[in-house]
Amino acid sequence: MNTRMKYGLIALLLATTPLAMADEPPRHGWWFDIGAGPTALSTGSGAPITGSGVLLDTMIGGRLNEHWLMGLQLGGASHNASDYSDTDLGGTLSHAMLAVRYLPRGDHGWICGLGVGPAFYNNAGIELYTGNYSSGSGWAGNAALGYDWKVGKGSTHIQTMLNVEQGHISLGSPLAGGFSYTAIAASVHLAWY
Repeated sequence: MNTRMKYGLIALLLATTPLAMADEPPRHGWWFDIGAGPTALSTGSGAPITGSGVLLDTMIGGRLNEHWLMGLQLGGASHNASDYSDTDLGGTLSHAMLAVRYLPRGDHGWICGLGVGPAFYNNAGIELYTGNYSSGSGWAGNAALGYDWKVGKGSTHIQTMLNVEQGHISLGSPLAGGFSYTAIAASVHLAWY
């Protein structure tokens, strides 16, 4: 093979490589997700909340490229007061996190994500029944793993997610101190992206 043919073949390969790599146009746009499911909460001794509850979570953000989504994750879990411990007042743990999601296949399949941001505790919703009010704030992080199914030809998706969140809450008056927690939730989500 002569030199001209070698350079011609190299030029042809370089020219067609971007076309071969671009089997789908880049995706951009908004991302919206809402989900709910049961959650189990584990805390240290003396914490004002523990046990099981219900998670409600929503996310809104943008699609950075084919595989990455980034946005704001707002949600929380409500837990009933236990009837076996006077220290367990029940209440709500909520969060406002910066979240990222990664989809290896771009439009369906496995999905994983991370989030970090402020977390809040309060029992205002059940203060009437317990006679005590407590609140606090802190920081939390979460990790999520799930599976995503595309519905039809549009942008609607159904996801099942397993989410693990860990955080620490510093309590305000009348309770002092704070508590660390771990929450594990299994949820079903409806998403558009």
